[in-house]
Amino acid sequence: MISGVKDILTVEDAENENKLGMRCDEIDVRKDNNLMRQIVSELKRTIRKSDNIHALSAPAIGYDRRIFCIKFDKDDIKAFINPIIAKANGISLSRETCTSIPGKEFIRPRSNDITVMYMSPLGQVETRQLVGKAACVFQHEIDHLDGLLISDIGFEVGEDYDNATDEEKQEIVEAYLDSLDLKKKQLREEIDNDPELSELDEGIRFMTSVARGETKLEPIEKE
Repeated sequence: MISGVKDILTVEDAENENKLGMRCDEIDVRKDNNLMRQIVSELKRTIRKSDNIHALSAPAIGYDRRIFCIKFDKDDIKAFINPIIAKANGISLSRETCTSIPGKEFIRPRSNDITVMYMSPLGQVETRQLVGKAACVFQHEIDHLDGLLISDIGFEVGEDYDNATDEEKQEIVEAYLDSLDLKKKQLREEIDNDPELSELDEGIRFMTSVARGETKLEPIEKE
């Protein structure tokens, strides 16, 4: 293996599949600066050495931290630290592949216009609007950080789907979207009935509202 270039974890290995299914932790850019720089460097090197990889997350190379990189063009690979989606508009069906699930393709609903917030490797908080393919790629990588594989929620596209008529494809997609509504309800019930999941859900909602500016934190006064 080339120095600094990592192997991609895939679901073909049961142990790796379990790792990919876990939510990653936020990283403290100041305290864990060396680790952050190492992860970013390895992500970028791995992307550069492959013609088929345009985005890669930390969990895909074995790190449980909320970091990923996206290649916007040949010489522009941008790192996103502790990213969140602040706003999302419009829904379309995105056809996607995943480096961790080789040889398969999926359809997944995505927002086609998003506003994102994240930290740069220098620790600066930045905001950016992404549309179209870039928005879909960003959401795909966010899913990885949350331990959500596209196979968990996406509809796998096979030869039967490609050979179907437009009418048949529409029926298949509608049935798939109906199943997503059911999964969402089941997940909500699971969260509500599990104290640990409820606490984690509340924490994520709180951090997101702070990042969006919806919740203001009062400074702690010294006694």
